[in-house]
Amino acid sequence: MEPARGSRRLRSCSCSLLFLLLAASHSWSGVRGQEGLQVLQPKDHVSVAEGETVVLNCTVPGIPPPGPVRWFKGKEPQRQEIYNFKGGSHPRIKPAALRPSNSDFSISISHITPEDSGTYYCVKFKKNFQDPDTELKSGEGTMLSVTAKPSVPMVSGPQERVNVEHLENFTCNSTGFSPKTITLKWFKNGNEIPARWIKVFPEGDSVSYNITSDVQVKLEASDVHSEVICEVNHSTLQTPLRGTKNLSDIIRVVPKVNISSQPLSLNGTNITCQVKNFYPQNVSVIWLENGTELEKGKTSEPTKNKDGTYSLNISLLVNTSGQKEAQEITCQVLHDSQLPINASKTFRAPAPSGTMDKKESEPGSQNIFIAVGIVCILLAALLIATIYLIRAKQKKAKGSTSSTRHSATYQEYKERPHSACPQEACSLKGRSPQTTRLHEPEKNARDLSQIQEANDINNDITYADLNLPRGKKSAPRPVETNSQTEYASIQTGPSPQREDTLTYADLDMVHLNRSSKKPTTRPEESYSEYASVQVQRK
Repeated sequence: MEPARGSRRLRSCSCSLLFLLLAASHSWSGVRGQEGLQVLQPKDHVSVAEGETVVLNCTVPGIPPPGPVRWFKGKEPQRQEIYNFKGGSHPRIKPAALRPSNSDFSISISHITPEDSGTYYCVKFKKNFQDPDTELKSGEGTMLSVTAKPSVPMVSGPQERVNVEHLENFTCNSTGFSPKTITLKWFKNGNEIPARWIKVFPEGDSVSYNITSDVQVKLEASDVHSEVICEVNHSTLQTPLRGTKNLSDIIRVVPKVNISSQPLSLNGTNITCQVKNFYPQNVSVIWLENGTELEKGKTSEPTKNKDGTYSLNISLLVNTSGQKEAQEITCQVLHDSQLPINASKTFRAPAPSGTMDKKESEPGSQNIFIAVGIVCILLAALLIATIYLIRAKQKKAKGSTSSTRHSATYQEYKERPHSACPQEACSLKGRSPQTTRLHEPEKNARDLSQIQEANDINNDITYADLNLPRGKKSAPRPVETNSQTEYASIQTGPSPQREDTLTYADLDMVHLNRSSKKPTTRPEESYSEYASVQVQRK
């Protein structure tokens, strides 16, 4: 029995030794496999556009030890497993090889997004039956960069309509682009305008970036067809992207309201309210008479102007007959929910022709008043001058009818026929006294000058005109039917120096017929009467 026991012990020792030899051999082969293990990632950088599919290559050549291969994004301690060739919740990631392979562990990622950017590592693990798998070898890693196009710029401005002639701010935003470098420009109607500021964020490294900018634009009445443009350009774009903002969406052009009139008859006037150059086109018109609503605005459509604004004409017939007080007609325009705009005209009572005056006096009416005043002044001056000339002519005519004087010598006096001439009156001691006789108005100016010379020589001659009534004369001769005027001249000589004590006065009476005479065949007889007066000096 002892030999049997010995053989059993020998067999047990042989089995144990064989197991140890096998284990040692396995351990040695594992160490040798780990030392020669390679994990190859041939591409250290891969760039792909957003939305496309990328392949990340990984191969493990030779006979690797048992154990899985896994893909990670990032390094420890923040690395994240993305694929382990056992399936899982990664529908966009799958093996790149069509058939399973013990050496090719490449993967493909579809529908790339900027968030997929990063460094990916292929790692070989050793299989442990009881403990977790042990990492044997990691590849150098492949950096994946995703180029993302910027979004179409969004331009925003005022939320409500604003009146023209104001400065307004506009903002442009574009997001989700990569890499970070980008340019942005502002335009208005094709003309570049400077931006107030441009900002790209975040400032550090990121999988994608955003850009924002601001510009200030002055709104004008001609901007109905204008637009503000934000343009961005990026390396991922073949042509720049543009975002636009139509200024017609935000501007308000206040209408210009004018009221005019046209008389149609003695009792009526057509009033037209002109609403010009407004935007947007929603407008309503109300007529008021002395503040009381007459008629609401008509529903006629405004006409569109070339610059994009609108205009509207609305008419109203006003009866002006029988009015006793001023009548004010107002055109009230309501535009885009703003305060009313009024234009008024006033009928002044009475207004038979239907004419109206504006509340504010027009320059034309003032000019008419000035012209009328000047004409009146000229007419008054002309009237005064005319009256003055008439009176001057009357005075001149009156003066011309007065007596004019004519000088004659004493010899001429002697030669005149007369009935009796006293000797005392016909001789003046050797001096020839001058006798002046009053005569008809038709003597000329030459006779008057001669009289003036005679007066200068004989300053002591005194003249008197006697107009004797015709009825008092007792002449034996037949009296003419027309009235006659009698004239007399008195001549006084100088007093004698020694013995002369007498002063003589001769009266030459001439009868003239003042009325018009009928034509006769024979000439009219003229006669003269003479009188002599002798006064003795004391």
